[in-house]
Amino acid sequence: MQPKVILTLFALLYITVNVVAQDSLKVDSAQSLNQTKTNPVIYSDFHFGWSFLGATGIYGGFNINYQHKKNLFTLRYNAIADLADRNPQLRKLQIIAIEDQGYYKEYGMLYGRRYLTNTRGLSFSAGASFNYRVRKYPKADGGKTITYAYYPGLPFEFNVNWFKGRKRRFRIYHIIPVGEPTAFGASIGFKLQGNVSKNPYLALGVVYGLGMFKHYNDEITKTANK
Repeated sequence: MQPKVILTLFALLYITVNVVAQDSLKVDSAQSLNQTKTNPVIYSDFHFGWSFLGATGIYGGFNINYQHKKNLFTLRYNAIADLADRNPQLRKLQIIAIEDQGYYKEYGMLYGRRYLTNTRGLSFSAGASFNYRVRKYPKADGGKTITYAYYPGLPFEFNVNWFKGRKRRFRIYHIIPVGEPTAFGASIGFKLQGNVSKNPYLALGVVYGLGMFKHYNDEITKTANK
């Protein structure tokens, strides 16, 4: 069941992006040829942080994003390691005994709005997701009872990220410049996200992105080569 859901989500995003791209091409063809060409706004982000409500523990994941005008289309994957402190006696001694309670996985498709300044993007999105939850319960004999659950959800997220304001040479580790000035670059930011479902969660994390985060025109100033 899981692969079918993933393929369905990617198919829906592919169809959406193609429809939007065709509309964009029609608009572009109607415009004057004297206008400056620009790049599409498409980027990925990799995020990690801590889930502090619901499944509690370290989380990580990635998004693939496409923006048309102010409309933002997103595919999202998240995984959470559900951890807990199960020994209150050790806690009194300032010792934390972490126990594996299972894990959580989410595959989602979201739609939202994204607003840009020269070097910053703010966005909010919501959508639908397929969720997979594994729970581990301790037994008296020292073993564990494991349960599995598959269910739908309503994912949401709020993002803020910072990126370059003009075309520049891409910098490896933000230090070593390579190639010609390009719209492709990196970003850094923060994400608040969650999911409303039978097993809800809320998480806060750091985001590192790669891609083209806004429209950069073809005019390259001398400072862009630095």
